Amino acid sequence: MLHGQQALGVEPVVVTPDDGGICAELRQQGVRVHILNYRPCLYPYWRTWRDYLLALPRMAARLVINACAVRQLTSIIKKEHVDFVHTNVGVVSIGYRAACRAGVPHIYHIREYADLDFQMYHFPSRAAFRRKLARSWSVCITADIQRHHRQDGNPRSRVIYDAVGPCIEALPPRAATEPYYLFAGRVEPAKGLLDLLRAYDVDIPLKVAGSLSSGKYLDECRKVVRERRLPVEFLGQRDDLPQLQRQALAQIVPSRFEGFGLCMPEGMRQGCLAIGRNTGGTREQFQNGVRLTGQPIGFPYDTPAELTRLLAHVASLSPAEADAMRQRALHVTNQLYTTDVSARRLHDFYTEILTSPTV
Repeated sequence: MLHGQQALGVEPVVVTPDDGGICAELRQQGVRVHILNYRPCLYPYWRTWRDYLLALPRMAARLVINACAVRQLTSIIKKEHVDFVHTNVGVVSIGYRAACRAGVPHIYHIREYADLDFQMYHFPSRAAFRRKLARSWSVCITADIQRHHRQDGNPRSRVIYDAVGPCIEALPPRAATEPYYLFAGRVEPAKGLLDLLRAYDVDIPLKVAGSLSSGKYLDECRKVVRERRLPVEFLGQRDDLPQLQRQALAQIVPSRFEGFGLCMPEGMRQGCLAIGRNTGGTREQFQNGVRLTGQPIGFPYDTPAELTRLLAHVASLSPAEADAMRQRALHVTNQLYTTDVSARRLHDFYTEILTSPTV
C-alpha cells in the first residue's frame, strides 16, 4: 500500500510499536519511521484463571501506555506537518485520538470484523468504536465488513479491496503432479481446518500449509486425521505457497469469517481453483466473480455436506471446465485486486478527503 502511494506522490510517515518486521525495508525505501510503545484498544483475552486475575491491571496498563503514545504521536504529527492520519487497522485508537488533538483528518482502514473472526472486543464498547468511525473517514476491505461496522451508506466510507499483486496477462504453467487439495492458513479455530477435516471424504491427499502452534486445537485436528485415516500432510509454515497453489487441484478456504481472504485471490493468480465457505470476504469474492463474468469463479458451500460433495465434484471436472474457471478467476483478480487498482482508488480517496469542505 505504501509503495503504491509513494509512486503517486505521497510522502508517508510510519508509526509502529516496535523496530522489527518491515521497518528496515521501509527505511531503505526512504520512509520516515517512528517507534512508539502502544497497544490495541481492546479488552484483554480472558482464557485462563490467570487472565481473569490480571485483566484489570493489564487494562489499566494499556490505558496509561496509550495515553502516553497519543501525546507523542500528536507531537510527531505536528513536527512532520502531517496532512492526515491513516490508521491501518481497526483495533488501534491512538491515531484517531492524536488526529483529533492535532486537528487533521483521520482514516480508519478496517481490515477485520474483530468479534466474528478474532474474538476481539473494542474498549470500552463497540458503540464507542462506531462513534469514532462516525467522526473519521473509513476504508473497508469488503462491503461485508463495511456493513458489519454500519458504515454502508456513509458518504465518508469506501470499500477498497486488498491488493494481491500487479496485473498479469497469463496464468503460470501447471506442473504435472499427483493431485492434492490445499489448505493454507494458521491452524486455529477461526480458519476452520477442523470443520474441513470432519467433512473430508475423498482419497485425494490434503496438504496443510500454515503455522502449527501447539495446543488443544491442533491435537483435535490430528485426532480426527488418525481416527478417520485421512490422507493429510501437515507441512507447517512454508515460503513456497505460490508453487503449492499452482500445483494443487484446488485450495479450500473453510474460514468461519474471513475478512477478505487474501489467500484465495493469490491462489487464483496461480491457476488454483477455490472451494470456500460462503461467508464474509470469501462469499464477496465469489459474488464479484459472478457479477463481472456472469459465471462462477469458484465453488462456495454453506454446509459440511455441500463441502463433501464439492470435493468429489471438483476432482471430476474436465480440463476444459477447470481451465475456463481459472481464466475467469484471473480476469476478476486483474479487475479488482491488483496493486494499481488499489493504489489509485486509495489515492483518489485521499484527494477527496483533503479537498472536502468538511475537513
